[in-house]
Amino acid sequence: MSDEMTCFNCRYFSPGQAGCPSYLLDQEIGEFEEDKEGLCRRHTPRHGKTIPKPNGDEFICFAEWPKVMACDWCGEFESRTAHHNCTNRNGAHCADVKGDCE
Repeated sequence: MSDEMTCFNCRYFSPGQAGCPSYLLDQEIGEFEEDKEGLCRRHTPRHGKTIPKPNGDEFICFAEWPKVMACDWCGEFESRTAHHNCTNRNGAHCADVKGDCE
């Protein structure tokens, strides 16, 4: 896999319109497609849209992770292949490059 600095190659890219669980990432990532959609899981979700109600109140939609395309990029890229791919007891991928899972 190329380590070109795109969202597709970033450890924070979660493929699909709704993302995917970390334990399915290896199955779901597939091949690079420029128009593949995904979510950026670098930071916590952001507030959703604010929708005005007819009575003047506002309704805030659910928070969301930023939607990205596989070909997008940013300044916080971290290579997916540079991190150890073990799975800890919680089902999440470890970022421990020494290979020691918690």
